[in-house]
Amino acid sequence: MPGQSEYAFTDVVRANAQANPAKVACVFVYEAARGQLAAETVTYEELDLKARHVAAWIADHGLAGRPVLVAPSRGRHFAAALLGCLYAGATAVPVDAVDGQAHRTERLLAVVRDCGAELVLAERADAPALTQLLARAGHGGTVCLAVDAAGETAGQATGQAAAPPPRTRTRPDDDALLLYGPGPAAAPRGVRMTYRMLAEGQPWARRVLRSTADSRVGGLLPYRYGTGLVMHLLHPLWLGATGVLLPAGGPGGQPSQWVEAVSSYGITTGLTSTYGYQLAAERTTDAELAGLALGHWETAVICASPQQPDARRAFGERFAAAGFSPEAFVSCLAPPESPFPVAARPVADLAGPPAARRVAERSLDRGELCDAAPGEPFRTLVSVGRSVGPELSLAAPDTGAPVPEGRVGVLRVDGLNTGDEAVRFDGELYVSGCLREGIKVPGRAACVLLVHPQDVERSAQETSELCMRTAAFGVPHAPGRDRLVVVQEVRDGLRHDVDLRGLGVRMLRRITDEFEVEPGTVVLVRPGTVRRNFRGRVSRSAVRGLFLSGRLRPLYEISSTGT
Repeated sequence: MPGQSEYAFTDVVRANAQANPAKVACVFVYEAARGQLAAETVTYEELDLKARHVAAWIADHGLAGRPVLVAPSRGRHFAAALLGCLYAGATAVPVDAVDGQAHRTERLLAVVRDCGAELVLAERADAPALTQLLARAGHGGTVCLAVDAAGETAGQATGQAAAPPPRTRTRPDDDALLLYGPGPAAAPRGVRMTYRMLAEGQPWARRVLRSTADSRVGGLLPYRYGTGLVMHLLHPLWLGATGVLLPAGGPGGQPSQWVEAVSSYGITTGLTSTYGYQLAAERTTDAELAGLALGHWETAVICASPQQPDARRAFGERFAAAGFSPEAFVSCLAPPESPFPVAARPVADLAGPPAARRVAERSLDRGELCDAAPGEPFRTLVSVGRSVGPELSLAAPDTGAPVPEGRVGVLRVDGLNTGDEAVRFDGELYVSGCLREGIKVPGRAACVLLVHPQDVERSAQETSELCMRTAAFGVPHAPGRDRLVVVQEVRDGLRHDVDLRGLGVRMLRRITDEFEVEPGTVVLVRPGTVRRNFRGRVSRSAVRGLFLSGRLRPLYEISSTGT
């Protein structure tokens, strides 16, 4: 088992590769023809070899200690590029592959500006377009290298032994990863993870996942970002286990397919959103259920805030026939500011205080947690458990002063504000709300995506030159997720030659395709309808109030359920 004193994460991974070179390190699942699942595997020896070639490239460019963007399309090349950065002592900055989507292109360029990356690792097929994109944006000095060509230059043949990784003077508090998560595409926010954090977090991950070297780790959290990357890709490599990596949002966009992947590829532990469990329970057919075998699924982590006990119960009942045990459930909290879970609790743990409390609504309005009296309006809050490693604290949102047990405060992880409102009671942590800006929208697959209104508004306005001011917001749709609504002012909207229906359809399709979310509602309105605040900025809350109260006077309205 890896030593606790080692801050060189890569030393542990290389030791695992030397001990079990033929063992499968990663299984990358994808959808083949007619919706069937297929997979590409890479062994520890293959991954280690390719990572060493990549590390040599980075060393040749003198970029040890500098940020390097990791953008390959295929999973095996992404994993090798990421590990190669760590081998070379560079700071790995994972980003989406270039796919032509405007908000992803904008985000990639914003990340380059923010971190100052001088090297981007991509693939042969993407490198030319990416080089041109960077040059047009004024980053002509940023070099783009094709990872799948590593080992085929400088007289090396593919499969030929590479030199050991370059010797670096990496210190525990040097940056290993720079993870960009929350924030609009034009201003993404990066979370730094040092080598010390990467190493110290592994025992926390093992505690939550209940993982061993024999585990097969995977779930619906995308492996290119934050918690999914650290828990589903890097943690198995540290253990010497196998990571089973699913595409962003799950294979093929079918809610039942990720459960099929658990069955077919032997996943024993991993993290998935509440929404993923809920959709799988609702949409898996009896015929699909009959083909599943889930008895080996030891730990099913519910990564969500707040928790939804009804979705958990429905999943357990639906998949019991396939051998799934509700005792596998573990509740956890993994905010973007900490890619490792910060709190967790096995659902089957009956010791201590109750996992769910009926809390009086009025008490939460006062910033307190008090049990509801009979007949009193209440909310059910489910514990996400106790701290599993990092320092957790609650602070008053206005002053930042610590709040006592039983009082609602803003959750901080190692001093960083997570944007979650939470309360501690009897040592348990309950998440009561979220202060992050963003709209929790159902994705095309079994996950909830946090989309930012600025990105949606920019996309809507680019649909036509007729588009003026825009307001994007969410309205309640179901527990833990919203329905996306876009209110769009249309220039000359009263003219008879304007095809309002065609414009609405194009806008709805554009937003659906670009952000990979379930269709919402587009409302086309006259100029002057979208309100501004005293600073002259769009007031989304005011427009949302008009929409919910029925006071908007639409020229045309279209949604996923028709007009």
